[in-house]
Amino acid sequence: MAIFLSCEEVGHIISNATNGKPAPVLDMIKRVMLAYEMGNDDLHLKNLSLHRATADARYSYYDRLTPNYDVLFCDSFERPSQDSFLGLDLLANDDFTESYERLGFYTLADFIELGRRLQIPERAVKNFASKLVALEDKAAALIQSSYIPEVMRERVETVLRERLNVVSPG
Repeated sequence: MAIFLSCEEVGHIISNATNGKPAPVLDMIKRVMLAYEMGNDDLHLKNLSLHRATADARYSYYDRLTPNYDVLFCDSFERPSQDSFLGLDLLANDDFTESYERLGFYTLADFIELGRRLQIPERAVKNFASKLVALEDKAAALIQSSYIPEVMRERVETVLRERLNVVSPG
């Protein structure tokens, strides 16, 4: 049986499994934002695993996410169709923000709303968005120096710049 959860629901599970620690939940939000910026619509549940604080069986909580892996620029590949911008819905219950309904894509407002629903301060989401935007030129240079075909490099850079623009806090 397939399980379909949203990023919001995953965030609640992470919060419960880590005894309410906000850092792992914020880490999950950052990974979702990074996946969106990169055009990685392949971020699924299997990519969001928890690491146990200790091997001691007396402790039944987890303290952090496992290292990020399987990070791909999926949007750079030509595919017949793309169902969504992410591998998981962003918000629970098929909810969309007013911004998404109006524009048809995620913006900073969507990630702030995800954070709000998971008790992550708006400033934490905005700070990470600012860090992503500050790395735009370095990321573009890295893309241009990569060994992927030029048509893919152009697509990746376009997606990256467009999405950084819509999550920029300023």
